[in-house]
Amino acid sequence: MTQLSGKIAIITGGSRGIGWGIAARFAREGATVIVASTSPPAKSDRNRIHWHQTNVANRAEVEAMTEFAIDTFGRVDVLVNNAGVQIEKAIADTTDEDWEWLTGVNMRGVFLCCRSVIPVMQKQGGGAIINIGSISANNVDPNMALYNASKGFVH
Repeated sequence: MTQLSGKIAIITGGSRGIGWGIAARFAREGATVIVASTSPPAKSDRNRIHWHQTNVANRAEVEAMTEFAIDTFGRVDVLVNNAGVQIEKAIADTTDEDWEWLTGVNMRGVFLCCRSVIPVMQKQGGGAIINIGSISANNVDPNMALYNASKGFVH
């Protein structure tokens, strides 16, 4: 028996990097994992890891992600808000498009995913939400101001 046996977990941004590491570990611990990301994982374990194409900055796609979990597995026990993007520019060089993209994924995405799964978790009697932050939330870097602020939001 493993620690997460029988649990259903959604990992946003889980197709690579830290997110893939989280997804793979959750699967090894017995969870059924839904990787919610814009691109499929390079690796897959179809028995334990399922991909759902999701742009976390898009409300309809986030709602579809939650509906997929409920329709397919009947519940959501864990949400890991891991999806994140980074822009390395000074504020004076940052465009409106940069702002919309970064805050859409790093801030709106966390909000939308939480808002989508919280009622499900309340109805089923509980669950866990893990928001992945960064030490950058506490740092001052003139070329990382948007990213730093977005991670401060997560904290």
